[in-house]
Amino acid sequence: MNPMKINHLPEIDLARYAPLSADEKRRQLRTHGLFKPTLSYRPLRRVHPDIFNLQLGDLECPPSPWGHIEKRIREECASRPDWLDANLELAELLYRHVSAKRIKSYQRAVPGFAIKRAVGHSVRYWGDYYFVEDARPVMLFLDPRRGSGLGAAGRRVAFSIQHHACATSDFENTVFKIYQFPGKGDDPRRLLEHSHDPDQIYSMDELNAMLDETCQIWLEVQVEREDETRRKTGTTGTLL
Repeated sequence: MNPMKINHLPEIDLARYAPLSADEKRRQLRTHGLFKPTLSYRPLRRVHPDIFNLQLGDLECPPSPWGHIEKRIREECASRPDWLDANLELAELLYRHVSAKRIKSYQRAVPGFAIKRAVGHSVRYWGDYYFVEDARPVMLFLDPRRGSGLGAAGRRVAFSIQHHACATSDFENTVFKIYQFPGKGDDPRRLLEHSHDPDQIYSMDELNAMLDETCQIWLEVQVEREDETRRKTGTTGTLL
């Protein structure tokens, strides 16, 4: 019997569950993943460099025209036309925002933040770029969900991970931001911008404790599900 496959929590969900009490974590994690999302924002992520006017080399790169970005998203959604409208909607919101602020971004690759309890697993609440506002570097995380995205407590976790991983050396004064795109039902979405509060950053010890507990409980929940499946099918074997 093959060992059980362990699935990691998506970054948004990890930050949502992490600040909860252990009992509430377990209660909510027992229902996590029972609904399978049908929408992916992978096409949007793939055009981030174009939307955020990423500068490469010494020569200044002009902004990509909207038509180029739209064409790329349509190509990315060719096999999944049901993803197209949602990805185009958020891409256009971002493009208008970036254009209005005349944002130019620059490359900066920061390794993922390692989760100690989940060996080999790391999370990244940032892209491989930064931009400058008011003479300070800005690093950004996009939460594209219409619902079940980051609340205030989850954003605090994400901001804390951003700070501990990215506020180093020449980037000690970095501003960390999260963009969200709320919208009720089929209403048009809007871009909502959140910035971190330096006084609300969890310490590394606090952060590691809540993340490790979340990953441990999620592991136990997956083992429970596997046990239940094997009882129903009459199979046995190594779980981990």
